[in-house]
Amino acid sequence: MEIELEALFEQYRSRGDLEAIEEVFGHTADELWKVALHVAQDAVAAEDLVQATYLQALQHAAKYDAPRALVPRLVVILVHEAARARRERARMVDPTRLGERVSEDPAASVAEPELAAELERAVFTLPEPYRGVLEAHLLDGARAVDIAARLERAPGTVRMQVLRGLERLKQALPPNH
Repeated sequence: MEIELEALFEQYRSRGDLEAIEEVFGHTADELWKVALHVAQDAVAAEDLVQATYLQALQHAAKYDAPRALVPRLVVILVHEAARARRERARMVDPTRLGERVSEDPAASVAEPELAAELERAVFTLPEPYRGVLEAHLLDGARAVDIAARLERAPGTVRMQVLRGLERLKQALPPNH
């Protein structure tokens, strides 16, 4: 059977024989379907994978190496298509997972500048080395590794100073902030 499939695919590849490729699809569809069910999320996705596999096989038929077994080659294409489909799904936004849009609370938008000013005052009351590290981290938005490079300190030291500085900052701020 394998030799027949390769010969049929070669007929399609070399002469464009549509009956030959139809026969290849007829003999391989069930096997590819079973593999697709194992790697797809559901039956619809499995069907899409089988179709994408055949499409890739047809589009790249010129690259087919006749001595190689056809079915394993189709399975490899199917697995690659499954991986591509997973990557695409990972990039898609699922609207059901998005939070509900909430209109901004006017009181919060008024209080935000006041809170920022209070935070800045509290940071400046901290002793060094916490003041400089937290000023760069909270007020300038710098990352610990960038602060470490600027201050010529080890990144681990700066991360620890950020943590300890935040603890001191909690004590310096009034409750509910």
